[in-house]
Order: sequence, then C-alpha cells, then structure tokens
Amino acid sequence: MIIYGGTSGLPEQLIDITILISNLISQIPLVVLVLLILYYRLKEDIRNLKWSIDALVNFSESLLYTLYSKGIMSDSEYKSLQTLVDLSRPPIKTKYYTKEVYERLGELLKMDPDQYTWDHVFELERIAELIMKEAMESDRRDLAAYVGRLRAFIVLTQARLIKKGILPPRKEEKS
Repeated sequence: MIIYGGTSGLPEQLIDITILISNLISQIPLVVLVLLILYYRLKEDIRNLKWSIDALVNFSESLLYTLYSKGIMSDSEYKSLQTLVDLSRPPIKTKYYTKEVYERLGELLKMDPDQYTWDHVFELERIAELIMKEAMESDRRDLAAYVGRLRAFIVLTQARLIKKGILPPRKEEKS
C-alpha cells in the first residue's frame, strides 16, 4: 500500500506503509528495553526513598521519646499537643476517614492524659493508618500532614506510658 503525502507545498513523497510499519516494529525491542531499565531504576529509587523516609520517621520518634523521658518536654506541652491535634482534625471524608472514625478520634483526644492505655494507643495508630489511606487515595496533603501531628501525639503517649512503668503488651509468639 502506498500513501501519498505532502500538502504543504513540498514535493509529494511516496511512503510505503509496510516499510513504515516494519520500521516501527523493529524499534519495539529497544523501546521495551528502555522502559524496563527506567522501571527498575525508578523502582530502586522509590525503594531507597521509602527506606530514607522510614529512617527519618524512626529518628523523629526516638527523639520525641528521648525528649519526653529526659523531662525536656513537659506534661503541659503534651497537653498542648493533645489539644492541637484535637482542634486541627481535618474535615470528614467517606471511604476510610468516616464520621465514626472522626468522632472516635475526638473522644480519644479529649481523654485525660493519665487515662490512656496501650489499647488506646493501638486504636489511635489504627485511626492514623485509616486517615493516611484516605490521604493517599484522595491525594489530600492536609490529611497526610495531620497524620504527622497525630503520630507525634501517639509517640508521646507511648513515652508517657513507658515513663509511668506501663510497658506495651508482649506479642504472643506463634508456634
């Protein structure tokens, strides 16, 4: 099959469609190779980024533990963070961060600091995970930022419990 081209005042050229398709097909292995290289390179970069972020989060949590255990961060500062996290709860969404989750979070954040148990900590962690899922699916940065504040509060609650001598429950060993 021959296609006639050239309507812009240039001399008309004959293009054999089979040659064009043949040339395109001959490039597919190279294109696939380039795409595979990019995929594996980006995959490695993303994995490295995830490890870096995990390390930064662990460092931040360790720093908060240390500050609280050394008395550098007081109970009044803890209570201020608790109030900030409560007052800055983001608007409700529907899939993971539901009205029930929003209300339960409010109840947990209004508790007296001395009433918290490890069960409350685990519930707060579960809520933080739900809000983060909502943030990722809805692409809402405000939710992700809020989870950062909530995680700081959770870590300080853990530090308070440990400082009071209340250690986390042991995970049951699986046989």
